[in-house]
Amino acid sequence: MKRLTYLVAVAFLMASTLFAQEKGKFGLGIDGVESPNFLAKYFVSDQFATEFILGFDVYSPGGDAPTGQTKVTGTTFRIGLDGLYHFNVGKVSPYVGAEVLF
Repeated sequence: MKRLTYLVAVAFLMASTLFAQEKGKFGLGIDGVESPNFLAKYFVSDQFATEFILGFDVYSPGGDAPTGQTKVTGTTFRIGLDGLYHFNVGKVSPYVGAEVLF
């Protein structure tokens, strides 16, 4: 198990160098596990990026509803857009941003 952890860590570090922040770079990602958001980030300039967010959540509890109550199930979809300003130009940098999610 330790060996697998080290291999994943090394692979992550090697892959992260491919995604340096530069104007015109594009990246994809996933945020969340139980209710995932799919992210697409595009660097408009070396320090400013926009990100498109698309997410969903499925609520489906198991079993039957108690007597006198109704079982509720449902699906929620999310869509959003945000802007991120990076303080440094480099592989890893702190940033501030604003997000609108519907």
